[in-house]
Amino acid sequence: MGRNQFFEIKENWEFRMIGNQEWFPAKVPGCVHKDLLTNKLIPEPFYRDNETKLYWIDKVPFEYKTTFNITKDFLKYENIELHFKGLDTYAKVYLNGKLILVTNNMFREWKVEIKKLLKEGDNLLLIYFDPPFLKGLLEMEKSEDKIPYYISPLYEFPKEPLVSPFTRKASYQYGWDWAPKLTTSGIWRKVFIHGWDKARINYLHILQKKLNKEKASLSALFEVETKTNQEAVLKLSYKIRKEEHKVPPVRVTLRKGINQIPINFEIIKPKLWWPNGFGAQPIYEFTGKIIIDNKEIDSIKVKTGLRVAKLIRNKDKKGESFYFEINGIPIFAKGANYIPCSIFPQEALEKNYREILSSAKEANMNMLRVWGGGIYEEDLFYDLCDKYGIMIWQDFMFACHLYPGDKNFFKNVEREIIDNIKRLKNHPCIVIWCGNNEIEIVKNRIQKEIKENYPELIPKIQKAYEDLFYKLLPKLCKKYDNSRPYWPSSPCGGFRKMENSNSGDVHYWGVWHKNHPLEKFQEKKGRFFSEWGFQAYPPLKTIEEFTNQEDLQIFSYVMKLHQKSPLGNEKIDSYLKIYYRPPKNFEHYIYVSELLQAEAGKLAIETHRKWKPYTMGTLYWQLNDCWPAISWSSLDYKNRWKAFHYYAKKAYTPILPIVSIYKGFLEVKVVSDLLKPFLGKLEMKIIDFKGKEKWKDLKEIKIEPNSCKSFFKEKETKLLKGINKKSSVFVVSLTCKDKVFTTNLFYFLPPKDLILPKPKITKKIRSTKKGYEIELFSENLVKNVYLSFEGEGFFSDNFFDLLPKEKKIVSFVGKEKDFIKKLKIISLFDIYKEEKDAKNNFYYHR
Repeated sequence: MGRNQFFEIKENWEFRMIGNQEWFPAKVPGCVHKDLLTNKLIPEPFYRDNETKLYWIDKVPFEYKTTFNITKDFLKYENIELHFKGLDTYAKVYLNGKLILVTNNMFREWKVEIKKLLKEGDNLLLIYFDPPFLKGLLEMEKSEDKIPYYISPLYEFPKEPLVSPFTRKASYQYGWDWAPKLTTSGIWRKVFIHGWDKARINYLHILQKKLNKEKASLSALFEVETKTNQEAVLKLSYKIRKEEHKVPPVRVTLRKGINQIPINFEIIKPKLWWPNGFGAQPIYEFTGKIIIDNKEIDSIKVKTGLRVAKLIRNKDKKGESFYFEINGIPIFAKGANYIPCSIFPQEALEKNYREILSSAKEANMNMLRVWGGGIYEEDLFYDLCDKYGIMIWQDFMFACHLYPGDKNFFKNVEREIIDNIKRLKNHPCIVIWCGNNEIEIVKNRIQKEIKENYPELIPKIQKAYEDLFYKLLPKLCKKYDNSRPYWPSSPCGGFRKMENSNSGDVHYWGVWHKNHPLEKFQEKKGRFFSEWGFQAYPPLKTIEEFTNQEDLQIFSYVMKLHQKSPLGNEKIDSYLKIYYRPPKNFEHYIYVSELLQAEAGKLAIETHRKWKPYTMGTLYWQLNDCWPAISWSSLDYKNRWKAFHYYAKKAYTPILPIVSIYKGFLEVKVVSDLLKPFLGKLEMKIIDFKGKEKWKDLKEIKIEPNSCKSFFKEKETKLLKGINKKSSVFVVSLTCKDKVFTTNLFYFLPPKDLILPKPKITKKIRSTKKGYEIELFSENLVKNVYLSFEGEGFFSDNFFDLLPKEKKIVSFVGKEKDFIKKLKIISLFDIYKEEKDAKNNFYYHR
């Protein structure tokens, strides 16, 4: 036949629930929940309390079928294979009535030879899906590890045995403290037929042996599969931008089976890949070809970026450093934790990825942590991270629970890890493989809980954990991708070391889970903060999409159902009362909750950055949502920016003056991620809310590249003598050649104690090619200006403070009708009740 050929099986799919006679149209890739919804067999899962009406779905078997046509010519291929990119999860696959495959892992790819079963014309493909909950229950029952901790504390409805540790499936679908319990099944990734003769290229890995600015010594590792011994020629070429280069062809002898064949070559003056904010992200595209009998029979294209990524762990007086070094430059990691962008991950469309990842880039982020209770993301996700310069901390898919230690489970996991390392390791964005999320600390907590009653289980628990995360996973990483570090668990202090502040990474949850005040962020030091966070409600527009009028109360049944963290709404309310006055109504309550989250996040980020180089990373929990919810995200389910995302953009700016008061002293530090020295002026002043200057200082400063330095420190009482803290703000700006690089504001009291003047904002709105430009001005300070609009669009800045007598220009992208009429502007002053009603707590209804 000659050249190998793929075609996708994506048409004519139907599905039904076992026991029903009628078949319904289905979409592949897809899942049973979405197919049931499309055919109007269930209500919208996200609306009101519909989630609770759908718990039956993971306890019912379904089947899918389609027919596909095979031509006489296609049957001439020596090998024909059915290739599933992803089946979720317990599936039996039948071709023309014959069972050909049984699956048990959502994260694996599945291939099966089918040539002997195919016939010319229509062929029937049928896939039977066992219900994931019931199948997981069976796996749990037959497990040797009878550990009594299988009731999930993570979701409220219903209390069921926790079967997810026994099922290689996305854990978050079983319910999490930000996710609904919508445990689906189905054909969640693409299905292909692959015909091939003589040989095929399974994958091509570009391995960096030595790299510097002058030369890259590389090896292209071909994995070639063949059914017979034969001679072949391998060709390799690469493109960078519009330049194309060819590597001399290599003649090889292929042996029956799998052949690993390296082709060594060099690139002179290579273009290096850098994280966002540190340089460009050039991507090389490599093409590998295999030639047999002077005919090209297969080819493959892969992309990669050239960079040297290291995890630096050097011992010092306090403990051990923990930071990433790219191309010899220490990088302060600025970013967030990423969860799947939908509870139904096959909905992760290009639009979703682009909106989320471009928002991360726009917010000056350079790292995301792909959390271990979700999925190994689509190739496009990593392609975009490569393009945007967003480093990836990649967890393997294990989170928060102990896992079985039996041989069958380990064998299944081994294949999963190999599949995903091979698929992902060309991506320059991935800088670390991490064994799991929080199991190191969970393991120790659980062991303490069961030690008294089940002491015989402790060795079994310890062995299963050690065998998986200290033996199997590091062994596979070393074998299949020795170019990246492996870290056993997040958080931990090192290999077989508990989390601590002097080494490794830290998850700090004193603020929020332990009800610590926000100021505690200034006390908890760590080398690398890979998790911390604070919750807020999503924008009202999003809330209105899943509620009706009667639900618009913060403690309503529906609002609490869309809050999966125990007592989450109560916790927001208790923190809000500490820092803000009571808002007038529900809409204003949503707005203030976002400000509360934003201020908490600003304090944490700035604190972590000012500790550089002791602290070298901060990744907040969490970037995005998987359904419309009250959560820790800075982007809601529709990828609308909450106040925190606007604040994070400013807090992550490359060079930033940071003002703080700690232990009675006000200090101004400047942190710089720039790779050149900054020479300029540090302008500091205290003004009242009418713009009157109360104190001023100006310093000529020089800050070295990639550093942090203190430029001002004074006792608070001395600095503020005679100044009213209730009506004053500290304004600090960095300028160079009369250009303002960045400005930061610091208030001496919580918002509830500020005496805000009544705002008198004047606005001018001009039409632009992409939307509108809004110019705002006020004689007095206006705190937390919030611009909103009924339609869809994007404001370049929001929730900002408008300083007295200063113009502020905000752009709006979106050509919506009646924008000028429907533009709404409120500020913190507007949401407060009259002073006489300040003690009235009944402000939750609209």
